[in-house]
Amino acid sequence: MAGEVTPGIYPGIPAEQYHSGPGTSRSQLELVRQSPAVYWDRVLNPDKPEEKETDAMRFGSLFHSATLEPDTLADFYRVAPQVDRRTKDGKAAWADFERECEENGLTVVSQDDLDMARAMATAVRNHPRASRMLAGGAPEQTIYWTDSETGLLCRARPDYLGEQAQLCIPDLKSTNSAHPSAFARSVVNFGYHRQEAFYAGGVEAVTGDALPMVFLAVEKARPFQVALYTLPEDFVEKGRQQIRAALRRLADCKKKDEWPGYPEVITELTMPGWAYMED
Repeated sequence: MAGEVTPGIYPGIPAEQYHSGPGTSRSQLELVRQSPAVYWDRVLNPDKPEEKETDAMRFGSLFHSATLEPDTLADFYRVAPQVDRRTKDGKAAWADFERECEENGLTVVSQDDLDMARAMATAVRNHPRASRMLAGGAPEQTIYWTDSETGLLCRARPDYLGEQAQLCIPDLKSTNSAHPSAFARSVVNFGYHRQEAFYAGGVEAVTGDALPMVFLAVEKARPFQVALYTLPEDFVEKGRQQIRAALRRLADCKKKDEWPGYPEVITELTMPGWAYMED
């Protein structure tokens, strides 16, 4: 598989082609961390169900497009028309709308979500430092590299790479709260330290530049505050170790063609500290 793609930076690859193409992504390594059985079922299973986009995923993509490629919004998104689908005319109008979306690969979004995404994008562009990070380069470029230890082809799609952005790897995050304590929980819950380890490792493998990731956290409520964060190096190192372990396990499973689930032994649970504080 690795021989089919030459490591490097590839602009212009559509998102759908990227997600269905070769290479191991960070999200796939998260499946390996759940269990190799989950990875096999979601990635390799020939009868795997089509992955359904969640509301959060859809809004995240909309926000990224509104911020990074605002001129292309009409090429990918449509706001559902306000029609009464109980009437003959309403049914016909809705059928025409669905046909247009299906034929052109358009994603249906609400007017509220579109307005919110645009307002958040404006907040980013009005932020002096955030706006400078997203200038002088290009968004959504695909990078491929070969992991030197396992030989696995890896892929990533950084939000933005460019000359001025080469001081860091900027990464957009929509969030309910960009307060430091709240966003720190998001980092842990969503594995952003593993994302930084994987993406930064890929950028370094392709460009030779060892860059930190800067998270541009943007709130989804007025006044759409923006906060910029980096992660402690020791926590990023923890992410590197976790990514390394997942890559090794995936390579071993591919070599043996064995995809185990949870251990069959009886395991005593380790309870979180807060559980002992309950009445």
